[in-house]
Order: sequence, then C-alpha cells, then structure tokens
Amino acid sequence: MPAVALSRPLTCCLCHQAITSVWNTVLKAPVCEACSAVFRYDTPNEWVVGQPLKRLPSFSIEFEVAASRQVEPRDLDRALLLIKYHFKRTQDGTVDYEYKSPIYQNLGAARKAIAVMDTLSDLVSERCGTHLHVACRHKASLLPIQGDIFSPLLTHMLGHPEETTRFWGRYFGQYATPVNKNRYHCFSLESKHQTLEFRLPRFRSAEQYVQVIKCARALVAYLDRAVETFIEMHPFQARPRWDEPAAPEALRGLPGMIGQHALGIYRAHVARGKPATSWFARLSPQEQARTQIFPAPPPERRVRADPDEEDDTEEEEDDGSW
Repeated sequence: MPAVALSRPLTCCLCHQAITSVWNTVLKAPVCEACSAVFRYDTPNEWVVGQPLKRLPSFSIEFEVAASRQVEPRDLDRALLLIKYHFKRTQDGTVDYEYKSPIYQNLGAARKAIAVMDTLSDLVSERCGTHLHVACRHKASLLPIQGDIFSPLLTHMLGHPEETTRFWGRYFGQYATPVNKNRYHCFSLESKHQTLEFRLPRFRSAEQYVQVIKCARALVAYLDRAVETFIEMHPFQARPRWDEPAAPEALRGLPGMIGQHALGIYRAHVARGKPATSWFARLSPQEQARTQIFPAPPPERRVRADPDEEDDTEEEEDDGSW
C-alpha cells in the first residue's frame, strides 16, 4: 500500500479507531493496519446487514478489482472505501483483490455500498467478475438436476450474446462458463456455501448491477418455492426423510417446467433493465465484439408468486433511485 508511517496515534479514516495508523497517499487519510490487511482467499464475511424479507433471499457480493493499462496498482487502494461498509479485502490468484460484502438481507441494505462500487467501476478490469451469492434453501435438491433446470436459460443466453453481455456486464468466460456441472459454471451450486453463485456478472454501473441482483434473487426464490411445492404435493415420493434433500428421481418431472419458467423470469428482468445497459453503447464496435468472445475452459485451479411483483414490493421499502 502506498503509505507514510506516522509515529503518533491518529483516527483511522475507515474504522474510526484511535490507533497507530499510516498515511494512505491514495485515500489521503490515515488507515490502520487492521483495515489495510489482506485476508486469505477463503476467508468468509459473516457480517449480516438489514432486516430479512419473507419472500426474497439474502445475498452477498464479491467485488473483484485488478490493475490494468488504465489503472496502476497503487490506485487499487481506492477500493478500501468499501471497508467502511463491512467488506473484507481478500487475496485472489486471478485478480489483485476480492472484496467480500456482508450478507445483505434486503436490497436497501446494499444501496450505499453499491453507490461506492459505482465510483470504483474503473477498477473492474476485463479479468474481473463481480460474483453474486444468493441464499438457496434447496441447493442439495437442485444440484442433481441443475443441467435440466438451466438449459433453457443458457440456450437463450448463448443465442443472444449481445443481450447477455448488456445484462450481465460481460459474456461467458473461462471462469464463468455455460457448461453444466463445471466448477466454473456461471450458475454454480457447487460452492461450499448454501448459495447459488452467479459467476457471470461484471459490475458496469450501479443501475446495471442492481438489475442483476433483482433477477438473481427472483430466480432463486422461484427455484426454492418450486421444490417446496413439489415436496408438499408428493411428500413421501420426494423425500424418504424430512431432513434429507429430495431424491433426483422423484424430481424427474420438475426440471423441464421450472427451467422454462426460470427463462421467463430472466426475460422479464432483461426487458425491465434495458435503460440500465447504456454502458454497452459507450463501447467501441471492437470492444463490443470482444466482450462476446467465449474462450476455452481453464485447467483446474488448486488453491407461483410473480417475482416481478416481489421486486416491486421490496422497492416500496427501498428509497433508492435504481
């Protein structure tokens, strides 16, 4: 970190603790050692913000930043502002840093942090994703049938590369693939968390990313309810025991139906989010074409309630402008 050591205690500009700090030449303020620390890649952020909503799941954000031709490594310190909003800065072997957000229980709780992310969007290079984790109660039941569930949506996204890029902020890549049952699958149920991880999003603007959050939460809320409804209708067929996930063979009739409905939810949110995709129009034709190139997968790395109505209901308690 570009910093100048100070011999006397000062108040850290991030945590406001009066402890010995160093002067950060990018933030132009003192920053303590705790706030400037870089945690291990697998360090979770378990801070919870906001009141839970009955119908929409909680979520968290992984905001990746990286130096590029336009951004010098020292400039990445600007993202330390996210520490004020309970983010954790962690290591990431594919980029420079990954800032892990708290767990947000409603969209309004994330608005201020998203506004800060909007001022940092230039730090999000073509190497970066802005992954979104959405709490998924029935992850274990969905995992064996994920190929059938997401096939209609993926087929549509592959057939509409410009729409896909405009909405998610980028096209498929080596760490966000359309290949089902791949650890880098863009709709991943294979993380260690009880979430469905959306790996495709890249932060372009606050408006664009909020549309992604709304769509992702609506999709997961629907998937959870679909499994619950099926289990209620077929209690003994679906689950031998109440505390076990539904058996894959019991859910055999479900994937096709919910896959088509998931596609419908996505298309409705794409239609609603068109004004938020103006960032794409600002790219040159060459840049637009480059964002829609899908590279080869990488080697393994070590290391019915209407969802649109639910979003409208949430907005009533959210005073944001997006």
